Amino acid sequence: MDIEQVRDSYPMGLTSVAMPHDDFSILPLFNKHHINLMEVTPLVPDNKEWTAGDSDSTKQFLALCSTNNITPASVHCFFLESLGHDVAAKDPSVRKSAIEFNKVLFQGAKDIGAKYMVAHLYGWNVEGRSADETMSLAKDAIMEYLPEAERTGVKIAIENLFGSWSVKQINQLIDEIDHPLLGICFDTGHAAVYGDVISELRLCGSRLIGLHLHDNHFIKDEHFVPFRGKINWKAFISTLLEIGYKGPLMLESYVRYEGEPFDDFFGECQKAYQKLTELILDEMNS
Repeated sequence: MDIEQVRDSYPMGLTSVAMPHDDFSILPLFNKHHINLMEVTPLVPDNKEWTAGDSDSTKQFLALCSTNNITPASVHCFFLESLGHDVAAKDPSVRKSAIEFNKVLFQGAKDIGAKYMVAHLYGWNVEGRSADETMSLAKDAIMEYLPEAERTGVKIAIENLFGSWSVKQINQLIDEIDHPLLGICFDTGHAAVYGDVISELRLCGSRLIGLHLHDNHFIKDEHFVPFRGKINWKAFISTLLEIGYKGPLMLESYVRYEGEPFDDFFGECQKAYQKLTELILDEMNS
């Protein structure tokens, strides 16, 4: 296998949060730097660049993607607690509203050709919740999502968030529900803060259907471009191949160095992707 074959099997993706929120005017920079897959993260339901479920908005968004050689690969759920998007909020009315917001994204994902939706089953304020409550609320949200997933064929990729919602808890939830449309989106930055990236990735096994690749210094969730922090990417790649993953290498990097232009930043994302695929080729040939 040569490097081009590796990159065919592991294409590069970048999340839309790498651009200014609600403004895709710099999407041509994706094209310039050969970034051809995008995870769409509509932070608010009425995002002007793409409103899920609105046919005119969807047509305009797909035309913009086509012009810039972009394929929407996945959709990220709404997750901002400050806007009432926490599907595990203590207030039942907030939970219900957040779940309804996210259910709309399944049809939206199907309309733009995305294969899965990344699901946050928790906000960041989890103090005072027992493990049983954590699991119960997460399960309630998934059971609400599954009819839409079944209707549209869009998979649900549950994201690891923190120590009390790690890959172990996600596997427990999937074991309990046992549904073919459920899988895992593995976030390297989150795992690096709350635990060990390699052991967490290994726990994903064949359930891994999506990645959020970004780097940090093991203290906070910095969302740096890979190789700008302390994650051992060689070990990560070795484990990724060990568990048999093939699919997009989706970067969820969006924090730039102070004063770094977007053009340079996207170029650095592309360089990081090239390094990752070179590690894949080296591992395959070793």
